[in-house]
Amino acid sequence: MPDSFPPAPNSGNPYQSPASYGVREEKPAKTFGLSQKEHLRRIAIYEKAVLVTFGIHFASVIPVNLLAFTGWTKYALPDLQFLSLISLICGIITVGVLGVRLVGTLAGIGMALATIVPCANVLIVLLMIQKANSVLTENGIHVGIFGARMRDFHRLDNEEEV
Repeated sequence: MPDSFPPAPNSGNPYQSPASYGVREEKPAKTFGLSQKEHLRRIAIYEKAVLVTFGIHFASVIPVNLLAFTGWTKYALPDLQFLSLISLICGIITVGVLGVRLVGTLAGIGMALATIVPCANVLIVLLMIQKANSVLTENGIHVGIFGARMRDFHRLDNEEEV
């Protein structure tokens, strides 16, 4: 067994790692036949939808669970439980759509199905929002606490017209 690896091609450094021989080129984002601006606009809209649906879901789940934990199950409103279930279903759909846009079809569907798991859904939503924020900010769109600022898209529209 040799003591050292052969030197990298076209390199005088025998200690260069094999992974740094060539730089991997990043694939362009899959835009589903849309323009880049329209693709980013849809990511921003789906991000807001995820924020709204899971905000409603968490706001309705917490009182239901607190009432159930304290033993006051007769006060756990069925309407609140129904709202929690509907918002979870809508959240699963929006996470799936945003996941397909951001990370690919199979991973997006997997993340949508994993949001059924109670503690995993919080982590998945945070990961999806973080990924959407990074994609939007890389393209010059300001992202705040409640998602992308839609005025930036109007600014992009006005810049294209000029």
